[in-house]
Amino acid sequence: MAKYIHRNIWNWGRKDTIVIADGRALCQLSVEDENPAVAYLSDVIVLESARGCGLGNDLLEAAKEHAREMGAKMLCLWADPEQWVVEWYKRHGFKQQCVYDDGMVGLTFDLE
Repeated sequence: MAKYIHRNIWNWGRKDTIVIADGRALCQLSVEDENPAVAYLSDVIVLESARGCGLGNDLLEAAKEHAREMGAKMLCLWADPEQWVVEWYKRHGFKQQCVYDDGMVGLTFDLE
């Protein structure tokens, strides 16, 4: 599984896009300058034709590894509690921390 990382530097921090498996899976990690110990995971995508082969698991492990390399101590994300992905994240060690006003849940993973 090859891994390619594209880095964007913004006025608030940076956002790295991780692409694996010949472009069949990707995600983004953001770290804000104000709190570099926390990385935010977003846009976790596996092409529909590539699902069920473990690419999501591989991508999540690559994201955890890269977040550590970025200096983060915690990985955070928001998800719709009505979607199956919340239980998938929990199976991978994420813990639900809160429910936001819009109904989304906040999940965290301790990288230490």
